[in-house]
Amino acid sequence: MDVNVGVAHEAIAAATPDREALVFGDLRLTWAQVAERSRRLANHLHDAGFGCHVERSELAPWESGQDHLAIYCYNGNEYLEAMLGAFKARVAPFNVNYRYGAEELTAVLADGRARGIVYHSAFAPTVDVVRRALPDLELLLERGWLHPGSVAVADNVRFPGAPAYRSYMRERDDWRTTEHRTHVEYQSLLPDLVLESEYLG
Repeated sequence: MDVNVGVAHEAIAAATPDREALVFGDLRLTWAQVAERSRRLANHLHDAGFGCHVERSELAPWESGQDHLAIYCYNGNEYLEAMLGAFKARVAPFNVNYRYGAEELTAVLADGRARGIVYHSAFAPTVDVVRRALPDLELLLERGWLHPGSVAVADNVRFPGAPAYRSYMRERDDWRTTEHRTHVEYQSLLPDLVLESEYLG
């Protein structure tokens, strides 16, 4: 039997269904709950015709026989659930930095040959701009995962820098953002900023 991340996750969930698997803020999900949530996404992708169309043995090492799914989300449980759901559908997921604007997003989705995208509802305006330039982008899954009290944390805001994201969060009335001065990972010479933003609703 071929063992992959999706198969391994389902096996662990079957063996320890009630054990906590994922903790994000006040949210606590068991292995069984994460398995069920990611399985629902996998089924949705499968029903939409997403999956593996050419097996690995028939491909060159640099080729992909799977549909590609972009994940354009904040750091949180939804990101992991989307990744697991893609694996279970035999779809190739890839991360999209949530600080990207329309121009960067268009380039990444085109280069990544994305057939679908899972994105946070906060990014809907940006996705709406780029979808017109990407005719191959067939499946758009918007998720309104935010609830009052949700926290989004963004690092490397000063170095290498994300001025558009910083300005955006400063202007929002539905977020309360605190800036924490820190340094770039693993050293103490280059100053950096971490933004901690709480969703107010």
